[in-house]
This record gives sequence, C-alpha cells and structure tokens, in this order.
Amino acid sequence: MRTSRRLAIGLAALALMLVVANSALAAIAPVGDAHEIGSWAQRFEESGVGAFDLIEVTFVSAGVAFEAPGLANFSSAGWSIISSEPTSSGLGYVLAQGPGLSSLQFDVLFLGNVTDPLTFDFHAWNGLTSVEAARLSWDGGTWTITTTGDCVRPIPPVPEPTTMIAGALLLLPFGVSTLRILRKKRAA
Repeated sequence: MRTSRRLAIGLAALALMLVVANSALAAIAPVGDAHEIGSWAQRFEESGVGAFDLIEVTFVSAGVAFEAPGLANFSSAGWSIISSEPTSSGLGYVLAQGPGLSSLQFDVLFLGNVTDPLTFDFHAWNGLTSVEAARLSWDGGTWTITTTGDCVRPIPPVPEPTTMIAGALLLLPFGVSTLRILRKKRAA
C-alpha cells in the first residue's frame, strides 16, 4: 500500500515538473530593447512551442497600426508575408508563412512613437493546429504577454473586386479570338 502511494506521489510530482518546464519554454518573447526605425520595432523570438509554419499578428488597440510590411527580418530563409490588411492608419493584420520550424526571430514594425502604449494578438500555427495564442501589451517601456488559448486559423482575404476585374479583362482577348474562329467556321 505504501509503495503504490509513493509511486502515485512520485508520478504526480513528475507530471507537475513536466508541465512547469514545458510552460516556461512555450512562449513568444521579446529579444533586446525596442528600437526606432523611422517609427519603431521590436525583435521577437517564437520558440519552445514545437513546429510551426505560419504566424499572425492582429492589432487590438484602436488608432495604432503596424508599419508596412508589419513583419520583417525573419531569421530563417523562406519566410515571407502572404497577406496583410490595411487600415486607415496602417496595417491592422499581417500573416507570414514559411517552412516548418521550431524557432524563429523576426521584427514587428509599429507606427507611432515608442512610448505610445499598444496591444496586439499573436498566433502561431502548424498546419491547421494552433500552437500558440498570446496577447502582447506594450506600456511604453515594457511588454506584458498573456496566453489567450486556441483560435480559428486565419483564411487569407478574398481578392479585391478590382483584382477580379483585371483577371476578367485578361481573358477578354481569348474570348474575342474564340468568337472570330466560330464566325469563320459558320461562314465556311
């Protein structure tokens, strides 16, 4: 009886240590100090959450935005912006994708002054699985990072109507030449 009790306590302690150790590793974290680049930027590192192939940042603060392109200086080749959503004051949403990896550093670019407070959401994805969701708040001097839980994978926005019109106009010469061929066949 004592042996099984000791075994149960030992297993519970081991499980607790694993949870604490993994939660300490699984987080986005700022790297170094914020730096001014016209507006300003902060370098971040995503690591300890396992493999991921997509990151997303979305502004929560009103009237504040990301400076284009929003994310830059990826530490691994093959990462790039695949979608962004402009607002009246800059970019409000940025999606970047690259080869799956377990550690990546990148700069987040902000409009405005480094002393202005702001809040944005960060998500990391591996395929369709959320591996991290966090809310990052800057008070003008320090970051507060809070884990927010899982969320729905972003779907890149539908192209603007002008893009679809341009695509249709590209098909216009093909349609005209088809009509000419059909008329020649009828005439013959």
